[in-house]
Amino acid sequence: SVSARDYTEEEFAALGRADVIRGLRLSIVAGALGSAYFQLTIGVIFVGFALTLGASNLQIGLLSSTMPLGNLAQLLAGYLIQRTGARRRLFVSSFLISRSLWLLIVLVPFLVPESRAGWRVPAVFTILVLSNLLHAVGSNAWLSWMGDLIPKDIRGRFFGTRQAVTTATGMVAGLLAGRYMDWWEQGVEPGSPEHFLGFATLFGAAVALGLLDILLFRFIPHPPVKRDTSLLGFRRLFGNVFRNRNFRRLILLFAWWNLATGIAIPFFNVYLREDLRLSYTVITWLGIV
Repeated sequence: SVSARDYTEEEFAALGRADVIRGLRLSIVAGALGSAYFQLTIGVIFVGFALTLGASNLQIGLLSSTMPLGNLAQLLAGYLIQRTGARRRLFVSSFLISRSLWLLIVLVPFLVPESRAGWRVPAVFTILVLSNLLHAVGSNAWLSWMGDLIPKDIRGRFFGTRQAVTTATGMVAGLLAGRYMDWWEQGVEPGSPEHFLGFATLFGAAVALGLLDILLFRFIPHPPVKRDTSLLGFRRLFGNVFRNRNFRRLILLFAWWNLATGIAIPFFNVYLREDLRLSYTVITWLGIV
């Protein structure tokens, strides 16, 4: 069996295509677990949790901004991978810590008393910022890892298959979570410890799935990092990237897209929950459609 130690060029070449394909299949399984984790932590369940904490519209917007804010760390991650070559270590450590931090979010309603309820949302915001900063570092390392591992002749099929599996898994996880919360909230006083316990069980399950996702990468081959020592300077590394005209155009497109969608997306689920009074299950079905 293979494991994610750091292979040399010769050792990785000696693994053979069959070992790489087995590793990619395991990556798809890991991706399915990760998809369930994300569905439970960044979807309508989290919006319901934030509203139960008493989050205002401004605070909902701030909580939703933590993921794009965290993505700024990808710049540092790319530099660190290029400079140190410690891609696997960055991936595993950043993701394990990032996902484990959700255990602190679970505890916020129980550790911060009702008399200090105004501190609950800021506490969650602080933890989310740290979690998403670390997540961005791990995401960059994962993309680099997969880019070196996947043979070019099956790259499209791999990502297509992985996307199909993760989407299906996310749908199932979202529906189960929605039905669970609809059942749990029956007869429970909103904002009570019993109410928050329902969210805690889902977030706890998400952490377990998310950590298992990362641990599976122990058995996925890790090819040697392709480093260009001429680009070790931070300014030189990214200055060289932005000199690419087509890349600048692509960045501009994504910037406008994210600006437009970022204005409204954080409040879609808020509107469906607070104004239309739809159940978690119905909102999840709408998301699937």
